[in-house]
Amino acid sequence: MQMRKCAWMVVTLWAMILGGGAAAAQGLTWAQPKVAVRLPVGATAYETTFEFVNEGSRPVVISDLVVDCGCTTAALAQRRYAPGERGEVGLKFDGRGLHGKSERTLIVKWSERGSDAIQSSALHLEVEVTPWMTAKPRVLFWKKGGEPEEKAMVLTVQPGRDAALRVGELPAGVTARVESTGKAGEYRFVARPDATDAAGEWHVPVILTAGEETLEEQRLYLLVR
Repeated sequence: MQMRKCAWMVVTLWAMILGGGAAAAQGLTWAQPKVAVRLPVGATAYETTFEFVNEGSRPVVISDLVVDCGCTTAALAQRRYAPGERGEVGLKFDGRGLHGKSERTLIVKWSERGSDAIQSSALHLEVEVTPWMTAKPRVLFWKKGGEPEEKAMVLTVQPGRDAALRVGELPAGVTARVESTGKAGEYRFVARPDATDAAGEWHVPVILTAGEETLEEQRLYLLVR
């Protein structure tokens, strides 16, 4: 459902871009319409600003800010900008639960005073998120009515900290444990449902700590279908 929603939002945004066109020669121009960043290991939050100037001869009004994902939020200090006036759009990214590169698009809709034409400026943010641990596969499946045997996924922990991995509070109906594979930074998450006579879904927390500091907590998925 979430993937279909995001896909619909992306299609809608591109329709705005194609319908409104790129920023005109007059009106808003952007100092840097694309920002790309790689976050430190374990970091998931990032904030940036997109600076602009009204280079037209008429005031510009920004009517809307449209993001393509719930993981980003946009903010604007004011809506109207006089000729020659500068401003900025703030963008916050929350990459919890994500890993690898995420490309997000922000559409700024604006118009010049006295004109009914709506212009669309597309701004882009590319963020590379490197979590402390990754799981392969991300989901363990059992067939409904099948044997509730143990299955495993491999957890890989980034080097750099003397970390420990453990299973958090288990939901009812499943058992799970974490064990070392003998390789540095590699673990096996082993789990099974108590029964498979009915469809079910469980989210099992796995917590990575260094001393008293919690570096990361991820939810691993178990499904009976």
